[in-house]
Amino acid sequence: MHTPMNLTIRLAAATALALTLTACGGATATATATSDDATAPMVAGYKNFSPAQVQAKLTEPGFHVYDVNSPERYAKGHVPGAKNASYKTLSADQLPTDKNATLVFYCGSTKCKACHKAADVAKELGYTNASIMAAGIKGWEDAGLAIEGGAGS
Repeated sequence: MHTPMNLTIRLAAATALALTLTACGGATATATATSDDATAPMVAGYKNFSPAQVQAKLTEPGFHVYDVNSPERYAKGHVPGAKNASYKTLSADQLPTDKNATLVFYCGSTKCKACHKAADVAKELGYTNASIMAAGIKGWEDAGLAIEGGAGS
């Protein structure tokens, strides 16, 4: 018999399992990702785009990608069309005027949290769709996707 308490416990366990599997670009998030940003899983309160999702949307109007790695790392190679920015100095003049545009910030890998900090700054500046690509440039390169700049150009 399924009592309300039993169902609550089962729901909590299922939610915890789903969060564990999708955290920071986990296998489930990668395997089930589509190009639709509405299906991007949430990671630590941020919409998390997979590298494949970002690649699929790169040419869409209103979709902006920001590399928050160091200028030296950016020069070695970055997501095509990505602009280099630092979360420490990010300001509205570096971002689109449309506060509803989709902004995707990425850094080095899932171990780096600079993209989270940049998304926080964008939200503080009034942007409503500040997201991350938690896999970072490492995840992009591991997926075999083309880079701009550096030896990969």
